[in-house]
Amino acid sequence: RRFEAALAASGEDDGARKKLAASLAGNLEQKLRICLDLEIAADIESPAEFAEARMQHRVQQLSAALSSGGGSTGKSARALIDEWYATGPVESAEHDALEARFKRALEAAGAPANK
Repeated sequence: RRFEAALAASGEDDGARKKLAASLAGNLEQKLRICLDLEIAADIESPAEFAEARMQHRVQQLSAALSSGGGSTGKSARALIDEWYATGPVESAEHDALEARFKRALEAAGAPANK
């Protein structure tokens, strides 16, 4: 499905290019959230520019846990790894920094960096 979308966007279809650009933005948002989840699970600091997003995300996690009667406040490292690799690509300008952040959080969580 991703290949077909990229192929369509490489042609003259402006709608397909816009759709691909939107999916890249959505993938970035999802991968940023996964990084936050892993950093929280590993009990390591997020980069300074994500401190506010981390606090908001943590509040949402705790609120969800309280409304469901307690229990876990996040996904397992394994589930986050699976979600990371199932998520599509991001803009190349964002890729390297995200990958480094993801691998750092994986190492701190004691999870294998390679799937």
